[in-house]
Amino acid sequence: MEKLREEPAYAKASARQAKQLDIFDALSMDTESMQVFGLIRVRIGRQSAISVGDISETTGIPPRTVRTIAKSLIERHSIRIGSSLGNPPGYYIIETQEEAEQNEKTLRKLGISILVRAATLKKITVKEYMRQLQGELPL
Repeated sequence: MEKLREEPAYAKASARQAKQLDIFDALSMDTESMQVFGLIRVRIGRQSAISVGDISETTGIPPRTVRTIAKSLIERHSIRIGSSLGNPPGYYIIETQEEAEQNEKTLRKLGISILVRAATLKKITVKEYMRQLQGELPL
């Protein structure tokens, strides 16, 4: 008899969050956002990622718009969506602490790189640039 794998509490919370959001948050989403969310929310864990191309092909939404919607689902609706450039590439609901940490690490490196580039354009230090940004950061 095959033993069923016990889901960690973290995974259950992420999956439950993805299921609840379509009930509690769908009213504030437009049709395209609901379509994109509907495809991502069933992709639990990195190995289940769905590509931007597949989302675009399924929904008819242009790839750039799919990316904008995914960003909005994360930032506006606080959905824990991960992304991967590896195999398979695409978006998924974060299932494990390791997936969350990997996504945070990637975003942190990207954010630092962008801050360094922006400070260079203004010909100031990153520290000075960060001071200037403090009033613009969301609380």
